[in-house]
Amino acid sequence: MSEQQRAQLGQSATGAANTDTGRETTARVFVYNGQEYPDPDPALAVEHVRRELARFVPELTNADVREERRADGTTHFVFTKRIGTKGSTGVPSSPQPVEAGREGDCSSPNARLIALIGAIPETRLEIFRLAHELVRPDGEFDLDAAAARGEEVERASAEAHEHARATAGVRDSLLKLAVRG
Repeated sequence: MSEQQRAQLGQSATGAANTDTGRETTARVFVYNGQEYPDPDPALAVEHVRRELARFVPELTNADVREERRADGTTHFVFTKRIGTKGSTGVPSSPQPVEAGREGDCSSPNARLIALIGAIPETRLEIFRLAHELVRPDGEFDLDAAAARGEEVERASAEAHEHARATAGVRDSLLKLAVRG
């Protein structure tokens, strides 16, 4: 990120008095990949800051965030890449129910099918969280840590396999529908 881009996000990463309310705010620092970014506005929600930073650092579009309170009184919001979300643009929007005869009418079979598929909630498989936790800072997979959490890894793996089977079943059903049409 260039100095000009940093300037667009804000000048200071230290806390300051909140002049609107007169109360002291906690200093916030946003961190990604070891790089610290200044707090553009202490009044902004962390999610809003993440979206703003993503304009300059696209990897943050799907990043997870964790909060770390430091002994010096600052709060670090550490962004990490989310494993398994390539091509996603964040939380999918669910289709809203539509009354028949109105714009967006779901009376055709394809429109209803698309609405149903769109209403399926996002699945956060445990295996991705575990994989993220079991990768060492050097990027290598920590086999000893994985072995120590064997039962948890097995459950997460079984969940991922079941999800894959269900997804394949939906795909096969959709292909059968396409052949009929």
